[in-house]
Amino acid sequence: MPGSDTPDEPTEAERGLDKDPALDRILDRRPTPLAAPDPDELRALCSYPMPFGRYKGRVLIDLPEPYVVWWKSKGFPDGKLGHLLALAYEVKLNGLEGLVRESVRRGG
Repeated sequence: MPGSDTPDEPTEAERGLDKDPALDRILDRRPTPLAAPDPDELRALCSYPMPFGRYKGRVLIDLPEPYVVWWKSKGFPDGKLGHLLALAYEVKLNGLEGLVRESVRRGG
C-alpha cells in the first residue's frame, strides 16, 4: 500500500517456496492424461475376438483381467490386437468395463 511503513510480504522465491525438490519429484511422477478413446476403438474392444490361445474367440472386453495383466507384463503384441489389448488393460484397470459396454450398447 503506498505510503505504508510496513514492508511488502516476501515473495515465494524469497521464502524459498518456488523450488521444492520433493514436490518436483512428485509432480514428475504424475501420469500423463490419456486421450479419450476413439468410439470405434471401444466398439472394436466389444466385438473383436481373441484370435488365438486359451481364450480364442472370446471378445477382448470379456477376457479375464489376470490374462490381460499377463499380456501387459509380457508385452502386448504388435498391431491392432496389441493396441486393443492395451486399451482393454486400461479399461479393466480402472473398472470401466460396464461403462464401455453400456456406451457401445447405446451407440456411443
